[in-house]
Amino acid sequence: MGLMRDITKRRAAVEGNASRPGLPFFLAWTGEKLSGKILGSGPVSEMSEEKYLFLEGRDGRMYYETTKGTVPPVGTDVLIERDKRNRVRIFETEKRSGTGQKMARDGRGKKDLLDR
Repeated sequence: MGLMRDITKRRAAVEGNASRPGLPFFLAWTGEKLSGKILGSGPVSEMSEEKYLFLEGRDGRMYYETTKGTVPPVGTDVLIERDKRNRVRIFETEKRSGTGQKMARDGRGKKDLLDR
């Protein structure tokens, strides 16, 4: 009960950064890839190194996710993957000039061409 109350409070704080208010809210599943815009982030608790983030997905939904990695600033376009070991990887996306294709860059600077 306490966790959902915390998530609801955090959601209310970042909802102003969304393209429209009242986006449907979802949690991400293992193996799922999400792409969209970071709406906000912060520490999960004072005792944890984990961070939460809210993402406005390209599908028009708002997602809540947690990670131990670095979280890009609000408004950054990202691709988020949760692997089979339940670790979250965040890739910043950028358009390739003249091609319309998108590239993803993780926190270590590695780039990959997105298939989406």
